[in-house]
Amino acid sequence: MDQPAQLEPHMLAILARKFNVVVNEMNHTIEKVSRSAALNLSKDFSSAILTNSGDLFCLTQAIPIIVASCSLAARQMTELFDDLRPGDCFLNNSPYYGSSHHGDFAYIAPIFYKGEHVMTALAVAHQADIGNSQPTTFMPFAKDLYEEGALDFPCVRVQRDYEDVDDVVRMAKIRIRNPEQWYGDYLAAVGAVRIGEKRIIELCDRYGVDTVRQFVKEWQDYSRRRMVDEIGRLPAMTLEGRNFHDPIEGLAPDGIPIAVKISIRPDEGRIEVDLRDNLPAMESGYNLSEATTRSAVVTGILNNLSSDLPRNDAVYNCIDILTADNAIIGGVKPPYSTSMATVGLAGRLINLIQSLFGELGPDKGLAEGSNSFPPSVASVCGKDFRYNDRLYVNAVIYGFGGGPALHGHDGWLTYLGPPGGCQVDFISAEIFELKMPILFGCCEVEPDSGGAGQWDGAPGIRCLMRPRHHPALWSYFLDSKVFPPKGIKGGQAGAPPAAWKVSETGEEIPLPDIASEEIRPTEWIGSLWAGGGGFGDPLKRDPEKVRFRVRNGWVSEQKARDVYGVVLDMSTEDFAVDYPKTEQLRAQLAN
Repeated sequence: MDQPAQLEPHMLAILARKFNVVVNEMNHTIEKVSRSAALNLSKDFSSAILTNSGDLFCLTQAIPIIVASCSLAARQMTELFDDLRPGDCFLNNSPYYGSSHHGDFAYIAPIFYKGEHVMTALAVAHQADIGNSQPTTFMPFAKDLYEEGALDFPCVRVQRDYEDVDDVVRMAKIRIRNPEQWYGDYLAAVGAVRIGEKRIIELCDRYGVDTVRQFVKEWQDYSRRRMVDEIGRLPAMTLEGRNFHDPIEGLAPDGIPIAVKISIRPDEGRIEVDLRDNLPAMESGYNLSEATTRSAVVTGILNNLSSDLPRNDAVYNCIDILTADNAIIGGVKPPYSTSMATVGLAGRLINLIQSLFGELGPDKGLAEGSNSFPPSVASVCGKDFRYNDRLYVNAVIYGFGGGPALHGHDGWLTYLGPPGGCQVDFISAEIFELKMPILFGCCEVEPDSGGAGQWDGAPGIRCLMRPRHHPALWSYFLDSKVFPPKGIKGGQAGAPPAAWKVSETGEEIPLPDIASEEIRPTEWIGSLWAGGGGFGDPLKRDPEKVRFRVRNGWVSEQKARDVYGVVLDMSTEDFAVDYPKTEQLRAQLAN
């Protein structure tokens, strides 16, 4: 049958919305059906629809670092298998086969319509436990894949004819500490791709498969034109910069450097990102995979472009990425570990790229966001007294902050680092306490921790937590202590993070920056998230915004005076700006 003529604009808009609804329903399925806290409380997952050739076509709310390059994982299905049929589903969590890192399980299902593979559904879900040698999905000191110990599924068929491949499921269960929790998450993700499959078939039934094909073609063309136009508005320029991950004892005593060269070519509608001037792969978990390298680059660039650009490969493919073979940034081959590939250097790379765009003009670029994962965002393992001391391994994703400032906007409070990009939920302590045998002692904004600027970086959040009845193991890792999130355009850096323990006697004991720390029920573990960097001169900040933050306890009166040059009358209930004294003080501080 001939392809239909070009679609009417209203039909293009209708089908675009229909696809968004499909992906939203997939995400909703994971949230409501999954068992682990990382998924059903914090929403550390993403869903997408891809073309039959594996190009990312549609996603909505998504974790940037795990889905911006999901086409790399999905294409393995068609490259490795020539016997695809309805009812198939594949699991790919292998960083050597296009996945981000072992902790993110990508479930991929081909969608057939009347015997033809027309599209592909994908759901990526971060796992609480993946069979690592330690009860955490992040192992910074793992020297290689074998020391990491994770289950590796290099695009393996897990369903045939809509039935589980029992051998694979049984193998996974025996290696995972809480197999029923994992299987519940497995069913949720598989259910999500089946929802996507069903809804796409319904769209083909309603509008005709040829109309859907034409829509896919036209939407890709539209997306590419939008990106080319967006790049065409930028100046032809080369941006170069360097950043550092904090020093790591026993691994990188001076920190891990990152170098980027960005060439903007508006006449061609392309941006080239050269990452070849970086270190070779390290015997650690800090190596980035090909997928996380690509996702980090795309995220850093798109953070500076129009927010209504479609999120698909027609847009992303206008970005060329140059990497060295087997490098710490760019992708590695086995047996190098990529356990930390979705955090750490990925966040530093995003920060570096988005801040470099500040060189394009006074209103361009973003400051750096907090890139630390203290104990309030950690893997926690222990025994649950409420269920006959059943072992639990789960992710606490709570008490974060540190969003970067940009022109016209203060940083986002519930940011969860550059790789998360505000897409992870921050729910109530009471809900977490129902889900896990953990008590929260406090969760509060840390005063004066956000980087000051004309627009402020978001402050960090301070938390206290402890296990109930039995000890529990907290596995966490700090960054941004030595190299805190930098501001741009005169904005100040955010405050560093911290981890500590409160003993039975109330003594505060500092903890290592990277550790798996056992906490007893009579102790507390403390967590402080780093603040985000500020944008612009703090002396130009609206005094009323300073007053408001002092009133709410985010900024101290002293900082208001010394950094922002704002003098407040503290005798009134809401405080008041003394404008004559403020003007005088700002003039003094400016000199």
